[in-house]
Amino acid sequence: MELSVGLFLESAPKRQRYLRAAHILFGLGESGKLSLETRRQLLSAAVEYLKNGLSVYDIQLFRRSCEEHLDWLPEDLIVYEEEEAAVGARAEVALQSALSSLERLHVEDGVGESNSNRLLATKRGRLESTELRGLRDQMRVAEVYADIHNYEAMSKAMNRLLAMTHSMQQTTSISNRSDSLFVQLEINRRIVELWLGAGNLDAVRSLVGTTTATLMTQAAECLMQIQFCSPSRLVPQQRSLEDLISELEEYALFFSIVRGLCMFEDQNFSGFAHVFTGSGLRGAG
Repeated sequence: MELSVGLFLESAPKRQRYLRAAHILFGLGESGKLSLETRRQLLSAAVEYLKNGLSVYDIQLFRRSCEEHLDWLPEDLIVYEEEEAAVGARAEVALQSALSSLERLHVEDGVGESNSNRLLATKRGRLESTELRGLRDQMRVAEVYADIHNYEAMSKAMNRLLAMTHSMQQTTSISNRSDSLFVQLEINRRIVELWLGAGNLDAVRSLVGTTTATLMTQAAECLMQIQFCSPSRLVPQQRSLEDLISELEEYALFFSIVRGLCMFEDQNFSGFAHVFTGSGLRGAG
């Protein structure tokens, strides 16, 4: 019995849906066993993802793969040259927009630095807000480079992003320390997802080891301080605290799964079994 195309594709992150469709069609060696209707649905979905995406590389690879199966592709499921050109133009616009956001942020930082006589507390809050905006903009640059498969530029953008998060951690006020730790965890998670999409497990390994485990520990310690050091304020914050605990558990699950899969790829089966136990998943230490 065949599963629906929706189950094949829609459960994947948006950036991965085309790759999942292409893998089913061209990478499994089983596509000949699909019904004509299922294959057409997969091809139709793949073409739509390509037309609405930013990757000329994926379009060209799809076209080469289809040339090996000319009997598969009806005329209405072809990405034409003008459509490919439109994707390339849209990718350039997206990249320039992301880079322009970073440039505007640098200009605003320069203007802000000239007003050095303002109250320190007010300035500290503004800078933290600016840093978060800078992280978002830098993350967007990395994501666009990932979409167009410029992994060298993506790597450089990620390195800048990690340096920014480290700098933020060093300068963030104590009252916002937990927020800054959760920002770093989210940045690490999104970078891991991009490297997984690029198929670079070497880069992933460096992000799911000791550094991330330390961040998780520090975040847990901050939550304990919030819970036990401010009892009079605990009730109003209870919902927020529970949300943070739930978020931390999701990060632990994500990073443990990814690290376990890296162990499996490395044939470190004892380490893999330590994570994926018979009684359930536990953190990879």
